[in-house]
Amino acid sequence: MGSFWVYLTFGVIVSLMALGGVAINNALEAVKFKQQDEDKPLLIHMHVTLKIIINDESITVPKEVGIDPALYKTHELDEYVPKKLGVYPLHTHDSSGVIHIESTVIRTFTLDQFFDVWGETFNEKCVMNKCNDQLNKVRMYVDGNASFEFEDHIFNDREVITIEYGSPKDQQQV
Repeated sequence: MGSFWVYLTFGVIVSLMALGGVAINNALEAVKFKQQDEDKPLLIHMHVTLKIIINDESITVPKEVGIDPALYKTHELDEYVPKKLGVYPLHTHDSSGVIHIESTVIRTFTLDQFFDVWGETFNEKCVMNKCNDQLNKVRMYVDGNASFEFEDHIFNDREVITIEYGSPKDQQQV
């Protein structure tokens, strides 16, 4: 009967060591995963300028879209940027209209995704709270050329996107 207790005690010790090893291994994997997430390099870093003109008046794109919680309306794309940066992959730092596009994954980003994080509407019919009517229309230009991609437009580095709303006499190619 004495050897039974020795074997039982030995079995319990081995089991506890195995369980402890699994727990330690899981903890190490979690730390390794977190470190990998924070150490991922940015594979995309682009800048796009957005100009919005409504009835011949320039609208300021706010600073800190995708950074300031009040201007960070969706977290749909958070996985594409390291958490340590604390920003959405599409964001602004100032009110110059420059959109910063940063990602740890090579993929496309669209104008619609920027308007989503900003919490504003944009498509071929509306920009912000202004929608097409009998007199006024939404128009879009990319690097001075008319574009009909609207919200589906895929960002390209250093391009200038101009969105205009107004009557044909108000609108001009910028």
